Amino acid sequence: MLWQLASAVGSGSSKRVDFEDGGSGLLGAGSAIEVRYTSRERRLTLLRGEILLDVTRDTRRPFVVDSGLAKVTVLGTRFAVQRLSDRVRVSVVHGRVRLEKMSGSEKESGEAAIELTDGDVGEMDGRSDRPALLKTGWYQAGDALALERGQIVFRQATPSEVSETLSRWRGKPVRVTALGDSHPRINAVVQVNGIDDFLATLPQASRVRVDQ
Repeated sequence: MLWQLASAVGSGSSKRVDFEDGGSGLLGAGSAIEVRYTSRERRLTLLRGEILLDVTRDTRRPFVVDSGLAKVTVLGTRFAVQRLSDRVRVSVVHGRVRLEKMSGSEKESGEAAIELTDGDVGEMDGRSDRPALLKTGWYQAGDALALERGQIVFRQATPSEVSETLSRWRGKPVRVTALGDSHPRINAVVQVNGIDDFLATLPQASRVRVDQ
C-alpha cells in the first residue's frame, strides 16, 4: 500500500478531497469514499452518495472507481459518479471512461462494457447485465458540475431518485411517491439551501405526494 484515504461528509454540504497524485474530488452531501493507491492501481470505492472527480492519467496505474453495481475505469477525464440504491450513473464532462458491471471476480468483460466520452451519461442498474448510454437530450453530463454551484439537477428523475437524493442532502428522510397509477418524471434545478421550498411546491408541479 502506497497511500490511502477515507473521507465522508454529512448532510447539507459538500467537501473537497485531494489525492496524493494531484487529482481531486468533490463529495456531495451524505457521501463517503475510501481510496487506496498501490503500485499497480489507484482505487476509489464510493460507499454512498456522489463524487465529482478530476483525475490525472497514469497508464501504469489506472484509476478505478468501485461503485457497487458498476466499475468505472478512468482513461483520463473529469467525470461524476452517483450511487443510488438501484443504479449507478456516470457523467463524463470531458475525457473518457469505461463503464462495466462489477463482478465478483472483477475480470474484464469487454462485451459488457461501454466507453463514455465528452458529454456522455451512462447507467448501470441492478437488473441489467450491461450498462446503457442515456439519451443526450434527456440527460446532460454538465449537470454534474451543479455540485460546485450548490445545486442539485434532476432530469427525468423518478420519485424514488428524488427521495433518495434529497434525503441524503437534508440528513432526514423524505418520501416522494406517485399519485394513483401515474409515472411522473421530475425535471428541476434545486438549490441545496432551498430543498424545503422545493418540496413544498413539488406536489403542485407534478402528480406526487411528499411525506416528511
